Amino acid sequence: VMATTCRLQEALPVPMSVGKALEKIVELLSEAVPHRLLMGFLLHKRESVIECRLKVGTQGPIESAVLPLEPELSEKLEQLKSGEQLSLVEQAMLRLGDGLALGAEVTEALRSARLVILPLESGGVPLGQILLEPQPPSGRHLGEPLPGPLSPETLDLLRGYARAAALALERILLFETLEQQAEELARMARKAQSAQAQLYQSDRLASVGRLAAGAAHEINNPLAAISAQAQLLLRRVKEEKDRQSLQVILEQSTRISKIISDLMGFARPAEPKIEPTLVKGVIERALGVLEGRIKVAGVQVRKEFQADLPLISADAKQLEQVCLNLTMNALQAMKSGGTLTIRLGLEEPAGRLRIEFSDTGVGIEPKDLPSIFDPFYTTKKEGEGMGLGLAICHSIIESHRGQITASSEPGRGTTFTILLPLGGASEARRLQSDLSRQLRSVSEERRASAGSILVVDDEETLRTVLAESLSLEGFSVDLASDGTEGLDCLSRAAYDVMLLDLRMPRLEGMELLSTVRRTAPRMPVIVISGLAHERDFK
Repeated sequence: VMATTCRLQEALPVPMSVGKALEKIVELLSEAVPHRLLMGFLLHKRESVIECRLKVGTQGPIESAVLPLEPELSEKLEQLKSGEQLSLVEQAMLRLGDGLALGAEVTEALRSARLVILPLESGGVPLGQILLEPQPPSGRHLGEPLPGPLSPETLDLLRGYARAAALALERILLFETLEQQAEELARMARKAQSAQAQLYQSDRLASVGRLAAGAAHEINNPLAAISAQAQLLLRRVKEEKDRQSLQVILEQSTRISKIISDLMGFARPAEPKIEPTLVKGVIERALGVLEGRIKVAGVQVRKEFQADLPLISADAKQLEQVCLNLTMNALQAMKSGGTLTIRLGLEEPAGRLRIEFSDTGVGIEPKDLPSIFDPFYTTKKEGEGMGLGLAICHSIIESHRGQITASSEPGRGTTFTILLPLGGASEARRLQSDLSRQLRSVSEERRASAGSILVVDDEETLRTVLAESLSLEGFSVDLASDGTEGLDCLSRAAYDVMLLDLRMPRLEGMELLSTVRRTAPRMPVIVISGLAHERDFK
């Protein structure tokens, strides 16, 4: 036993699992002491189980078992001192012994008068016990009583072995605890790093968004003038070659306008029109819009939708735009066909709706993955996209207080994951004023009666083009370069319609509009600003 005790520390290195260590403790003692039954067990109070390693006879295999501790026994174990715990463990093992492969032997050993109990303790805290029933002498005659307990010297050696085993177990348990804490710290560090990266990404997108909004305003006004002039010339020019050139100008102006529209959608996305929304229906509508393209691309769509999902508070149109963008991305990534898997379900216990778009396309390189939600970042060829689709998706999902992330493996495909809150989304505050009810196009009847129009805009070129275009339609047009001049015109004449820019020097459009609502509440007003956006009305 003494030699075995000396070998114990060497036989139980760290790292090692507690279960493996317990098995080694039983194995070494089995080699040193002849026994009828040898058993080691550890109490796992947190999990309310007893982990056992037991061996019948010196030649038998070591058996493993995990026995549940009934709740009332677990509570009592916390309150008892180490010396008082055996009776409770005995109760548990006697009740559960029949369920073990060696149930009869265990039950008999626990009731044996020759059972040696060796506590495994660390600093007075019980870890478990070693139960040893010595092997009876081989020469004992039938009916002869069993010999008494082991000698005091042998018992001392066995207790020394148990103390050494407890120290080894304590070291292994401490190492396990440190490993778990290290893993938890690493997990928290990764989470903090991820949160910091998301914060940096949001700040960067916000900065680019402000820049984009300003650029869009500066581009919209001259673009409107170019487009209007081209339309005027197209009505006058008869030469086919010249008409074709003007048509190219108009087509490219429309293309620029689309880019600006996307840019504004990213930079200043519309306030979500929050209403109860069934996301399954949103996805189905998006797939219906792209049904033809999906068939042509040779892509199979697999839908894995959880049944009976609740409604969420969301803007269905904006979510549909996200689904369209992600589906189009998947089609472009699978030019030779493939499978698009769309998953929809609940993420428990976070209480969020989870949407996944997973394709089997070319994938995204690791170096590109952190930048895919940046505006104007694209790996596509020139002319295939300007890199705003995913930025707009990110902006829309953020406005819904959700998250969108991407994971990818080059050559195997990409998965976009969206998480949306199930409830509690505040209803977006929207403009519900006289303006929203009265903004409308000039009717054919008014055009026929040669109505009068006031154009209020600080862009001289745009004012001139509008005046020329409207005059050709038979309207009487007056021009004002800002809100102050507009008020002066309104004080001298009555108009059928006013075309109004919002951003102007001296008196801005919204201030003029407020005055008009009081003095001429029935006059329609059409806002034509390059920054026309719902937020500008608030």
